[in-house]
Amino acid sequence: MPHIYDNLPGLMLVCGLLIVGCVLSSKLSSRFSMPGLLVFLLIGMGLHLAVASLAGGLESITDQLPWRHANLIGTVALAFILFSGGLDSSWKEIRGVLRTGTLLSTAGVLLTTLLLGGFASLVATLAGRPDLWPHCLLFGAIISSTDASAVFSILRGRRIGLKGDLKPLLEYESGSNDPMATFLTLFFLELCTAQGAGAVGREALLFLPRFLYQMGGGVLAGLLVARCAVWLFNHLRLDYDGLYYVLGVAVVFLTYSLAACLGANGFMAAYAGGVCMGAHRFVFRNSFSRFADALGWLMQVVLFTILGFMANPRVIGSHWWLGLLMGAFLMLVARPLATWLCMAGSGFSSRAKCLISWVGLRGGAPIMLATFPMLLAPRQETALVGGTNVCELTFNLVFCMVLLSVVLQSFTIMPLARLLKLDFPFQNSPTGPISFDQVSVQAPSGGTAGEANPDDLACNEPAVYRIHPHTPADGKSIRALSLPKGVFIVMIARKGQWLAPRGETLLRAEDELTVLATPANQRLAAAFFAPAPPEEPPQDPGKPREA
Repeated sequence: MPHIYDNLPGLMLVCGLLIVGCVLSSKLSSRFSMPGLLVFLLIGMGLHLAVASLAGGLESITDQLPWRHANLIGTVALAFILFSGGLDSSWKEIRGVLRTGTLLSTAGVLLTTLLLGGFASLVATLAGRPDLWPHCLLFGAIISSTDASAVFSILRGRRIGLKGDLKPLLEYESGSNDPMATFLTLFFLELCTAQGAGAVGREALLFLPRFLYQMGGGVLAGLLVARCAVWLFNHLRLDYDGLYYVLGVAVVFLTYSLAACLGANGFMAAYAGGVCMGAHRFVFRNSFSRFADALGWLMQVVLFTILGFMANPRVIGSHWWLGLLMGAFLMLVARPLATWLCMAGSGFSSRAKCLISWVGLRGGAPIMLATFPMLLAPRQETALVGGTNVCELTFNLVFCMVLLSVVLQSFTIMPLARLLKLDFPFQNSPTGPISFDQVSVQAPSGGTAGEANPDDLACNEPAVYRIHPHTPADGKSIRALSLPKGVFIVMIARKGQWLAPRGETLLRAEDELTVLATPANQRLAAAFFAPAPPEEPPQDPGKPREA
């Protein structure tokens, strides 16, 4: 029978429809506070059933897309997703939650693995298979991390706002814990192999050295490639703007491959490289960030659809109760306990810890990691439950748990945040019709740099400020404003529309101004547009003033 990708026009038609669906699914994510890419997991399962019906049975589905291809596609897609997430993260915000986020993404993932793996081992022992304990720990490692794409799509939606450092903490944790889960997955995979050779103890002793080398090496590789990339962006002076985006794609490949060739963690390198580039200024930075975001969305479509295609509805249907049992233990016991232990002494309130415990969305990354056992682990013909191979059972259980997590947790994040009084009134801003990068004005022709305004020659970057009611700018024309020197208004957003600023344009409350200014002048602009402090109630003259 011909393979599904032999029909190129049909394959391109399906891809085009999926990409259009990606754009439409973003409305679902914004409106219902759920990852719209959940749709693509279900679409992938639908394609699985359709192709299986043509192939004559569910068992021949992996002949259409071998597991090694699914793993390769998933690895590339996840590298781009992590790089895009890191690039869009704010280092200033991450720095404030670095210690707590790092503990959650390392020790928290390890604790979740041990707790869930221990529970799965108990279930296997009760089923008469105590020898499967390494596979149970492998299962715990695969599903231990929160998924970056799922968390980003929820927390960066236009209807969600969280108080304090909750949002940067959750984003940093989700972006940096996938590499830890990858390390644990490959470690316990080797432990499964070593079980047959009687070398479990030797593999266990190598855990700490491997962890330090792979994670530390991944960070160093990501920082090295990112710094080189920033230098190239600023010094190449390419004739065609589109080549900067091509260079950015090469950066992702080089970042991952350098770390992998050195035996380090490529996913850690991709995320660290994205964070490093996002923390530096370079030519076409804002435009490249938008391109990377679009590429990340495209990779999420590919990842979710492929992994949905590889799921076996027959296995899920026969073992759904086991998926529900493991999912309930993960959401209600393993994740909360690991979170509270890692956040002890962090300064976060009990209400914040409860919310962080619940925002443990699983997504494409755990399902992708579940393809590794299908490639490397010994294929055991004796089943844990029923007649299903242990490795195939692991993949489909993880898929079932991801569906449960996304459906149950994504819809309840904001209701829980409101119940805990941790939500923040999020103000929607329309997407700008233009993108500004670093802007500088050269000295007049024939003149010297000393004849130009230093603010013009410095790096001017865009910033957005809101006009608050009853502030000096409310109701005034732009000409009448005494703007700080070096602050230029370039665009006005008003009720979902964009206005070109003129001198006689009257500013209104809730207008959002896009300005160009140097970092120093941006601080002056922030103070200029800051809301007025609340007025104190009139004091009774006969009553002593409170301290």
